[in-house]
Amino acid sequence: MSEKLIHLKSISLHGYKGSLDFICSLKSITHLEIIDNSFDAALTRKPLQTYMSLNFSYKMIWTDWLEETYQQEILELITPMSPSWDASLLHFFKSNFTNLTSIYLPKLSDRDLQILFQDFSHSLKELAMDNPLCTDQGLTGIPNSEISLALESGEMDLENFRSLPSIINLRSK
Repeated sequence: MSEKLIHLKSISLHGYKGSLDFICSLKSITHLEIIDNSFDAALTRKPLQTYMSLNFSYKMIWTDWLEETYQQEILELITPMSPSWDASLLHFFKSNFTNLTSIYLPKLSDRDLQILFQDFSHSLKELAMDNPLCTDQGLTGIPNSEISLALESGEMDLENFRSLPSIINLRSK
């Protein structure tokens, strides 16, 4: 590795499909940003425990090509609690990048948000969604049926109805 890179603190990879093994030799690196245009690239990267200490930002660029490629998975996401490719990606991040600080993903479902709010509440500082499939339940952690009941009864304090991980689990640092 070149001596010129020994002080490199941050790296951003846009469309990179290769292995991340080289990061192990960058001893000063503290932040990794990956911008993908393929879920396959993200899910086929070799897991390395070395990444665990990095602050990690992830962005998926949504294109018409992705829409066509993942059309079946998107149809399955219409059911709010169904598993998704986003959930697979989030589980991959939990195993390999526990310090996820920001994420930008398309088509996030209620289940995807629950995974984010539960597994990354200690580190996530930025959440961006493109064409989300989530409902109020995904963001608030209050089941949709409970929201309806509370509104019908005139109950203003919805805190009593929150039973799922929600956006309030995130902590600003």
